[in-house]
Amino acid sequence: MAPNAYFEMIILVKQLGLKVAVNNNHLLENKHRLQPLGNFSFLRIDGDVKITQLRLQ
Repeated sequence: MAPNAYFEMIILVKQLGLKVAVNNNHLLENKHRLQPLGNFSFLRIDGDVKITQLRLQ
């Protein structure tokens, strides 16, 4: 991806794990290590990223 390029990341939280897509393309799946889901209290994003919009649905 080019520097300063716009991209959309979707993180879908399911009962058994997370599904991540970037620009509508499936990227990865990761099983939860923390249960129940209500125990999640934050999301950490590392790297050189500027977040311009965040939506919770």
